[in-house]
Formats: sequence, C-alpha cells, structure tokens
Amino acid sequence: MFSRGLFSGFAVVAFFVVAPRGLQGQEQTREGRAITGGVKRLVNIDGDKIAIKGYDPVAYFRQHKPMKGSSEHQVTFGGAIFYFASVENQKLFEQDPPNYAPQFGGFCGWAASQNYVYPGDPEIWQIQNGRLILNAAKSAQEKYNADPAGNLIKADGNWPGLVEKKGSSVP
Repeated sequence: MFSRGLFSGFAVVAFFVVAPRGLQGQEQTREGRAITGGVKRLVNIDGDKIAIKGYDPVAYFRQHKPMKGSSEHQVTFGGAIFYFASVENQKLFEQDPPNYAPQFGGFCGWAASQNYVYPGDPEIWQIQNGRLILNAAKSAQEKYNADPAGNLIKADGNWPGLVEKKGSSVP
C-alpha cells in the first residue's frame, strides 16, 4: 500500500493563483465550460514558487521525457513559475498553458484519485488523454495504472473538493 509518510521530508506549499487573462472572474474546464464566481486553486510549488521542481512541462509532450528547465526560460502561470529547457518550449507553453501544466496542480494523480493531496514526482509521469499526470512514487503509479481511466475519473471528481478544502480563494 502507498504510504503517505514516504516523502514526509518534502514541503508542500498550497498557493492561490489568478485566472488567466481574458477569463475575468471565470475559469474554463478542459472541456471549455465556464466556472463562474471566485476561483480556488491548489498548486504544488516549492518555497520559491517553482512548479514541478524546475522540470519543463512541455518536454513531456514534445521530447517525451522529463527535462530540467532553466531559469533563463521561465513563465509564471497560475501563481507558479515554470522553467523550460528551450525558448521553443517556453513559447509553446505561453500559447496554451493549461494544455501543458500538470494536472491536479502537480500533485500525485493516485493520491487525488484516493481523495488526498501528495506531491507528485516529476520523474514519475505519464500522458493520459493529452494530460500530464505526475505520481509520487512508482508504487503509486502502478496502483493508478491498474485502472487508469477509472482513477482519472475519480481524481477529476475528487479534485474540486480537495481544492475547496485545501486551496486558496482568488476573487
């Protein structure tokens, strides 16, 4: 069984973020439906607000592997700073950040499917339905992948409640 204490030395930082420009008090789901009213977000960042431990989120899609980014190529999105391995990857992210940002705020997909948050490991990843999913450990990913479609549905269903419970409000 996956142990929540496995990474007890890691700090988890919850951070609120502002909705992307143009949404003006609304956020859109991946399917394009608008969510009205105040927005709450929950993002896994370090003390310097760096997302996914400085890994380039676009590299998972374009280079098909995790790659460390550089502070020379960075974008702030959703209150988190994302690093990129190249200017090309940075530009792709700038064009469509929600398409490349990790799901569940960069927290573990298995944990989200089990209705709790735990930091995702950028080295333990997969692309599922065009979405970047991180998991905390190989054992968590194995459990997630025992029923990936079902666990994604559970994680998607649990995520709004986790954000409501642990996230911060943005007017």
